[in-house]
Amino acid sequence: MAAPPGLTACLVVLMLCTASFHAGRMVVARRRRCPHRYDVDTSHALMGAAMVIMLVEPHAHDQVGRLALVLAVPAVWFGCQAVSRYVAVGALGARQPARQALLSVAMLYMLVLAAGHPAPSAGRPTGQMAGMAMAPGSSDGLVLLGPLVVLLLGGLAVWTAAEIRGAVGARRSDVVAPVTSGCCQLAMTVTSGLMLVAML
Repeated sequence: MAAPPGLTACLVVLMLCTASFHAGRMVVARRRRCPHRYDVDTSHALMGAAMVIMLVEPHAHDQVGRLALVLAVPAVWFGCQAVSRYVAVGALGARQPARQALLSVAMLYMLVLAAGHPAPSAGRPTGQMAGMAMAPGSSDGLVLLGPLVVLLLGGLAVWTAAEIRGAVGARRSDVVAPVTSGCCQLAMTVTSGLMLVAML
């Protein structure tokens, strides 16, 4: 599926901004020596960089192993946190780490579909998202999961948008950082969904 002209470039810019924001926030927190969720910012910075590679690298299938590691580590880390918090305080406490884990799992799913796909030719249609084409050997069962993953990403996007709206409505003095972080996560979720739709 071809993307509208300029869409890939816009998504790349969004992911670069996302990765830069989270990396910069860690630097600021370290210099100020204040409590900080470094695991969240680290995973978001790495995921943003991974998505840039998946969007622009014509031979992204050659990077599948490294990209899978970048995505698998936060998936396992936040998945374990979600289980631990669910046991300790219930479903409400597990929501945030579960969302982080689910986004990583959705991106891993895209990598599995893209794995083994031959490098695109020079005659690739204009606007097609480079590096994100479905592997010829992908099983029907795996492909059928695609719409479900798209729905999952849509749900995560709605959830994140609702949190952003709630943070803005709170009118607190410290609302800028949470809203910006939420917008970055929303951008990653929407970008993942668009990339997956382009693959299917």
